[in-house]
Amino acid sequence: MSGATHESGCGMKRQTAEGGFTSHHSFMVKYKAGQDLGLDMHTDDSDVTVNVCLGKDFRGAANQMRRTETAVCPDEHSRRHPTRCVRPSSTVILRLSRALLHLGSRRHGADDIASGERNNLIVWNQNARYRASPGYVNRQPYLREAAPPDKRCLSYTHDRDFGDFTAYPPGLEEFRGRGWCPPAFACYDSMAPALKKDEL
Repeated sequence: MSGATHESGCGMKRQTAEGGFTSHHSFMVKYKAGQDLGLDMHTDDSDVTVNVCLGKDFRGAANQMRRTETAVCPDEHSRRHPTRCVRPSSTVILRLSRALLHLGSRRHGADDIASGERNNLIVWNQNARYRASPGYVNRQPYLREAAPPDKRCLSYTHDRDFGDFTAYPPGLEEFRGRGWCPPAFACYDSMAPALKKDEL
């Protein structure tokens, strides 16, 4: 591997403390015309993710990484759209033998591939000691959202208000009404009344 790009934005000390990772899950993803073109915005079930580009020749499929303008990294699992959030704040184009290292809790996605084929090895690293600690991201409360989202950060898979800001991608209208984020108690003031109702 010729190099790695670190996109955590707020460090990884908590996630790698007390002996480091205790387990990992590795798998491959492929983007190709006529098959999977890209990947919707999402978070990973990992504490730290390593994304390695194994090839082949391709154009497009850049990684979009969400981050904030604030010095303190927000809890990605407790607040989807914090105040002053710029989403995505960085675009990372992985080339052959390059890697991207980021927090699993960071919302991210992959743009549609324009041509060729991209194959990536994904490694989800977990730290059982961190996950058992009070500071674990999934133990934090989901905070009320202060403002509407930036549409560049929206997920058609997870966000209930996706259709309020942009059209669903062709063939993916079936996701309308299936999202869970934000929960009813965490809706921002201007969110459509129908979406504020708890649909669960």
